[in-house]
Amino acid sequence: MYYFKKQNKKNEDYLEKAYSELEKRQKGELAHLQLKSLKAQMNPHFMFNAMNSIQSLVLKGDKYEAYNYLTKFASLIRENLNMSEKSFVGFDEELSLLKKYLELEKLRFRDDFEYEIVDEHEIEDIKIPSMIIQPFIENAIKHGLLHKINGVKKVKIQFYFDDVFTCVITDNGIGLEASKAINDKNLNKETSFSTKAIQERLALLKKYYNSDIGFTYQDIEEGTQVVLKIPYTR
Repeated sequence: MYYFKKQNKKNEDYLEKAYSELEKRQKGELAHLQLKSLKAQMNPHFMFNAMNSIQSLVLKGDKYEAYNYLTKFASLIRENLNMSEKSFVGFDEELSLLKKYLELEKLRFRDDFEYEIVDEHEIEDIKIPSMIIQPFIENAIKHGLLHKINGVKKVKIQFYFDDVFTCVITDNGIGLEASKAINDKNLNKETSFSTKAIQERLALLKKYYNSDIGFTYQDIEEGTQVVLKIPYTR
């Protein structure tokens, strides 16, 4: 009897150690994907556009706007680098990053671009995975709004709770089918700059938290809407 108890204890210890190692491996994999997400966010296209906009302002002699843009750009990079070290960040931190990014796009497009953030004040003090939302907004601008010819380019970001924390990003761009046609015509077969890294990261989070996490795209009457379901902690 003593032998079996001792053996059971050894088995329990072994299982506990195995689960601990698995958890560490999952966390390590999550950190790796987080770094991939950071690289995708600070992608060369965005940085090139930002520097071009600054150069244009300098050449026009608009020193105040150039300085304003450069200051916001530097702040955005600094916040991105700080957040890359964290798995979860406060919602207010993520919101600050989003606003800085949108302000930069507003400076770039000027009166041709409008953005709206809805119900952010309704969100309590929570923590969410860092650098999850911004890539979807950048995709909306790059693939939907950039090709829009007529009218003001608009993007709306809304937050609410529905079992999980949910973010809905709506743009009035050219829509999924038209965007896909342009990419096919340009022989652009690559997945959107950060979509693959975000998909992998959300899949890990879904498995880790065993909850309804992920994102879905859908065409709307004008433009595209993405519904992003995000895990959170308090």
